[in-house]
Amino acid sequence: MTARATGVRWVRVFSIAIVSLCWLAIYWSTLCAALTPDDDSLYLQSTASALQAPARMQKLEDELIEGLVQLRYSDYLIHRVTLRVDYKSNYGAASYLQYLAGMLYSPDPDSGISAYHQLVAERALVGTALGGLACLAILVAGLCLVRDWRLQLAVALGVTLAAVLSSAPFHPEFQALLPLTPERPADQMSWLGAAGRAMLFFIDPGPEFSVFGVTPRSNFILLALLAAVLRWDGRTALSYLALAAAIMVHASAGLMILSLFLFSHMIFRRSELFAPKVIAAIAACVMLVVQGEKLTGILGLGALAVALAGGAAVLLFGKLVRSSTVWRRRFMAMDRALAGSFSSLVVADIGLFLLLWNGSLALILACLVYLDPIGVAYFWSQIHSRIAAIWQPLIFTGAAFVVLTRLPDERHVRRYLTGLAAIFGFVGVIANTQARDIACDPRPRYVAMLAQLETRRLQDLPYEKIPSVQDENVWYYAMLFALDHGLDRLGILPPDSSDRQR
Repeated sequence: MTARATGVRWVRVFSIAIVSLCWLAIYWSTLCAALTPDDDSLYLQSTASALQAPARMQKLEDELIEGLVQLRYSDYLIHRVTLRVDYKSNYGAASYLQYLAGMLYSPDPDSGISAYHQLVAERALVGTALGGLACLAILVAGLCLVRDWRLQLAVALGVTLAAVLSSAPFHPEFQALLPLTPERPADQMSWLGAAGRAMLFFIDPGPEFSVFGVTPRSNFILLALLAAVLRWDGRTALSYLALAAAIMVHASAGLMILSLFLFSHMIFRRSELFAPKVIAAIAACVMLVVQGEKLTGILGLGALAVALAGGAAVLLFGKLVRSSTVWRRRFMAMDRALAGSFSSLVVADIGLFLLLWNGSLALILACLVYLDPIGVAYFWSQIHSRIAAIWQPLIFTGAAFVVLTRLPDERHVRRYLTGLAAIFGFVGVIANTQARDIACDPRPRYVAMLAQLETRRLQDLPYEKIPSVQDENVWYYAMLFALDHGLDRLGILPPDSSDRQR
C-alpha cells in the first residue's frame, strides 16, 4: 500500500470518528438537558401506545378537539392539535422504536402512580436514545461506503462547524420566525424581513431543530445528510435508499428533500435516472411518502402535490420510452455540459434549493392577503423554517467539499484539514456541554415534571373555563395516561357537556 493510500485511509477513519464522537457527545448532553415531558415527547409516546389501541386513540383525539372547540380556544391552537391528530403516521420509525421501548417497560395498573411515572421516564429515555443511535449507525455505515475521501472529510468539517455555531449565545425563538403572528400583521411583512430572520436558521437552528436535537425531525437530518453525501459521491441508488430510511423517520420532511432531489436530477443529471436500481429506490421513497406523509393534504396542497407528481411521472416515463442509445447520449452530453463534476452537482443542488426557498417565500408573502393566515403560518413553519434547519449541515458539508476539490491532494493538506475538523469538534463539544452535566440522568427531572402534570390533571380537569395555552402538556399527558390505563375518556370536559353551545 502506498503512502498516499495509507494517508487517505486514515483521513477516512478519523473523519468518521470525529463525526460520531462529536455528534454523540452533543446529542447526549442535549438529551440530558432537553428530555422533558413536553407535548412532543408525550405525543410520540401516545402514537406508540396507539399502535395497540388505534380506536381508543382516535376517540381520545376526537374528545380533545371537541373539548377545545367548546372551550373556545383560538383557531391557531386548534389547527395545531388537529395537525397532530391527522399526521400520526408522519413519524413511523420513531413511533415503532418508542413502541419497542414501551414493550420493554409496560405499565402495571397495580404499581401506583410513582412507579408509572418512573416507567414513562424510562421508556422516554430509551425510545429517544434508540432513535438517535439508530440514525447515527446508518450514517456511519453509509459514510463507510462513500468512495471520495474528500466527501467524508467534508462531512466532518460540516458537522463540527454546525457544532461550533450551535453554541452561539443566541437561539432564535421559533415563533419569531413566522411571517405572520398576532404582533406582526400580514401587511407589515416583507420578504426581506422574513428572509433575514430565517437566515438565522442556516447559522444556528437552536437545540429544537438542529442536527444534534433529540426529536425525529433532528434525527432525520442525519439521514438527509447521508442521502446528500451519497448523491454527491455518485451513488445515486444508495442515496435514494438512504432517503427512504429518512422518510420512515419523518415523512413530511422526506417529501421536501425527495422533491428537491428529483427536481435537481431532472435538470442536471437526467441520465442517472435511467438505471433500474435508481428507479426502484425512487419508487420505494414514493411508496413510503404516500403511506406516511399527510401534511401536504392537511395544508390544502394535496392537489398541487398530485399535479406535480403526475407531471414528473409523465416526464420521466416519456424519457424512458425514448431512451434509445441516441437519446441516452444526448442526455449524457447535456449532463456533462451542465455539471462537469460532482462538485458542480453540489453547487447546483444548493443553488437550486436557495432559489426555490426564496422564490416560494416571496410567493407566499405576496399572497398573504388572499390566503388563510393560520394556514400560511403553518405552511411557513412546516416548510421554510424547518427545511432551512435541515439544510444547514448539508450546505456546510457541500461548501467544504467544493473547497476540498479545489485544493491540492497533498499529505500536509489532508493533515491540516483533518486537524481542523478535530479542533472544530472539540470546541463544539466543549462549548455545548460546558454548562451541562454530560453524565447526568434526565429521568429524575422527567419524573418530577410528570408528578406536576398528574397534580394538574387531577385539579384542573375537567375544565370549567378556558385554560392557559401552557396546558398543552397536560392534555397529552392525560391522553397517554388514558391509553396506558385502558380509559376511554380524557376528562377534559364534564361528561354532561356534550350539549354545551360551541
